[in-house]
Amino acid sequence: SPRPFLRCASGPRTIPWRPDFEQALADGRNSGKPVLTYLYTDTCTYCKEMEATTFKDPLLVEEMRDDYVWVKLNAETDPMGAQLREQFSVSSYPTIVVTDYDGSEIDRLNGYIQASDFKQRIELFVASTDTFKGLQQRLEAEPDSLPTHVSLGEKYLERGRLFTAAKHFVQVIVSDPENLQG
Repeated sequence: SPRPFLRCASGPRTIPWRPDFEQALADGRNSGKPVLTYLYTDTCTYCKEMEATTFKDPLLVEEMRDDYVWVKLNAETDPMGAQLREQFSVSSYPTIVVTDYDGSEIDRLNGYIQASDFKQRIELFVASTDTFKGLQQRLEAEPDSLPTHVSLGEKYLERGRLFTAAKHFVQVIVSDPENLQG
């Protein structure tokens, strides 16, 4: 009798990195998935370590690879990487910018992050309203919310956008000069 067909197992699954941010946004729009853009440089030792450990972690790959659209761009040598570095005010590497399919930043991770922390933090970004984007939306709905102004000011400060951060902090100082709301 013929032997049953046995399919050979393919090699280990990996993160399906894409080199095209615009195409990734289109794929995110079609699939409803957030876009994770990994910005790195050739001289960044933490980038190399993250690629060797975090992005190769089998559990992270299995649990996350199909839930996001993944983009990998060199922030110095790739023209789109350089454009995104400027657009998102990235000044340290590695940086993972999480965006909606429209390209608006949800939030970001800076520096080396282990696989378990990476997965947890990305999932929090997608589910939380305390993200960069969530705080912007909350402020649109409640423009007088001083805690939201403070939190959003801190997010802008992290991005090196000092003037915008200062506007939020000034709003708090003007609205509550004696800090009665703490």
